[in-house]
Amino acid sequence: MGVSKVEDIGPQIKRHRLAGKMSLQDVADRTGISVSTLSKIENNIVKLSYSRMITISEAIGINLTELVSGSQDVDSQPVVTARRSVTWAGQGAITETKNYIYEYLNTDISNKHMVPTIATVKPRSLEEYGELAVHRGEEFVIILEGVAELHTEHYEPLRMEKGDSVYIDSTMPHAMISLSDEPARILFVCTHAIRKDAWESSAVETQAKPKRRGKKPNGKVGKEAAPSR
Repeated sequence: MGVSKVEDIGPQIKRHRLAGKMSLQDVADRTGISVSTLSKIENNIVKLSYSRMITISEAIGINLTELVSGSQDVDSQPVVTARRSVTWAGQGAITETKNYIYEYLNTDISNKHMVPTIATVKPRSLEEYGELAVHRGEEFVIILEGVAELHTEHYEPLRMEKGDSVYIDSTMPHAMISLSDEPARILFVCTHAIRKDAWESSAVETQAKPKRRGKKPNGKVGKEAAPSR
C-alpha cells in the first residue's frame, strides 16, 4: 500500500476531475469553492483542510481515501461482496494539514461508507485552530494518547482522555485541540456519502443542448417559435 503525502492530493483531484469529464466550474458550482482556489488546490498552491477534502471528493464522486491512497484506477469499480482490508501499523496514507497529521487506514478499498483515520492533533487553542470544521455525515472519535478537548456548537467544551469517546453529527461545527504536553492522538471514523451521480450528471450538463423547435401552423416542426410578448 502506497503512502501518499499531502502534496500528491492536488494532482489526484485534477486527475479524477478530468476522468469524470468535469470542469473546474462544475466543481466550483458543487462545492462553493471558487475556480481560482480550486486551480490553486490542484497545483498544490493552497493547502487543503479535512472539510475541503471531503467536500471536493464528494463533488467529483469519489471516496476521500481514493485521493490520499494514490490509486490510479479511476474507471474500475468492481462489485465485491466480501471485502477485507488490513493496514499494518504505520502503513497508512499520510497527509498533513495546519491542524492535524492524518494517517488514513484501509485506503485500498474504494467506495467505502466510512473513513477510518488516526490523527495527531496539533492546535493548542481555538485561536490556533481557526475556523471550525463542518462537513456532511457523522463522526466517531476515541482518544488513543494524550488529552484533547472537543469544541462544538451548542455544547460546552468536552475534555477527553485516553479511552474516552464521542459521537457527533459532522454538520455541527467542531474542532479538536490538544491539552497534553505531547500532541494528542485520536482515532476517528467518519461516514462518507459518495455522489454516485457526480460524473454522470456533469457529463450530461456539458453536452450541447438541442435547439428548441416550434411548430408551424400546419403542425410540422420548423424553426423556433418567436416568444410571445
